Amino acid sequence: DGDSRRRKRARLTSANEAKKLACPYYKRNPRKYSKWTSCPGPGWDEVHRVKAHLYKRHTLPLQCPRCWEPFRSEARFREHLQQDPPCAVLANQKIVDGFTKEQEKMLRSRRRSRPETSRVDKWKEVYTILFPDDDVDNLPSPYYETIDSDARGGIGDYSVFLRREMPALVRQELDLMFQDELQDMEVTLRPRIEQMMIELQPRLLRMFQESE
Repeated sequence: DGDSRRRKRARLTSANEAKKLACPYYKRNPRKYSKWTSCPGPGWDEVHRVKAHLYKRHTLPLQCPRCWEPFRSEARFREHLQQDPPCAVLANQKIVDGFTKEQEKMLRSRRRSRPETSRVDKWKEVYTILFPDDDVDNLPSPYYETIDSDARGGIGDYSVFLRREMPALVRQELDLMFQDELQDMEVTLRPRIEQMMIELQPRLLRMFQESE
């Protein structure tokens, strides 16, 4: 009856509230982040604690978007960007996980969530900021699980890995392409994208193997 359903929902809500929230990077790639400090657990009760972990462990270093040289200070980074002639445009051979300054501003924004927003929805907001290319209809559970499916390893997970990582890599390569060849984009775009997809696969396989 209605009372029993309400009691069941109340028990389920209470059980979920007792669960710890997980690091989004771990939930997206448990095979890799099971080796990182604090990413595989024990977890946090509130989303602001999850964010504190993200700021401490997952902030990207300053990198030139053309040559990918890292910088320790904003001043040196600005000097590099203003140099004349500019640095050469290179492919980023070492993809580093983490979030940008723009994403950090979004994470720190106090206007994103309404006061009544549940901690699950707040966690999902954080996840979609960090991984905007992921399918919003197939987000992972925000909680730590006993067994995460991606943690099993093996080449069978490569297709999952490929679907997860390819969109961001393609977008990055397109950004570099547009910087170089806006004038002849229509003529060169199709064959270059086809070649890019071929060249990205070994890089993704190497990233997949390094995450084991």
